[in-house]
Amino acid sequence: MVGIPQNIMNKISSILHLNHPFSVPDWIPLAFSGFALLGLFDALFLTWYHYAGLSVPCSVTSGCETVLSSQYAVWFGIPLALIGSLYYMAQFIGMTAYFLTQKRNIFLGCFLMSTIGFSASIVFVGIQLGILSAICTYCMLSAITSTILCALASIGIIQTSGNRNR
Repeated sequence: MVGIPQNIMNKISSILHLNHPFSVPDWIPLAFSGFALLGLFDALFLTWYHYAGLSVPCSVTSGCETVLSSQYAVWFGIPLALIGSLYYMAQFIGMTAYFLTQKRNIFLGCFLMSTIGFSASIVFVGIQLGILSAICTYCMLSAITSTILCALASIGIIQTSGNRNR
């Protein structure tokens, strides 16, 4: 098996700041975990309604049922709400693990997941507005929550990058 040349490994390490201290201010993982819990409760609520076969009460907007009963609410037979529940649970567990261990790779994993979640939210909001012409309040709450998670993780990465020269 051919290994990666040391000069390339050094460059990768430098780009990822692997040789520098990594410590995010405590408020970031705490806020991140709180918003991940909010997202988890929202997604679990929608998952429960899906499997119970009930209509979701929608008081702020009138498009919840349109969105949640559309073909876009299920992916390969799995409700997106269930996938969202797993996503938010993984984010909560991951950021709690980071907070307890301060391991860089755990934080970077949460950052990567949050960018995927944010990207998915952009697509889902686009589907609601562009294709379905309906807005689901709970889905928008999830999109806002995903955006906040990505913003918090990004702030953590930026702040840590700024600390590497100290």
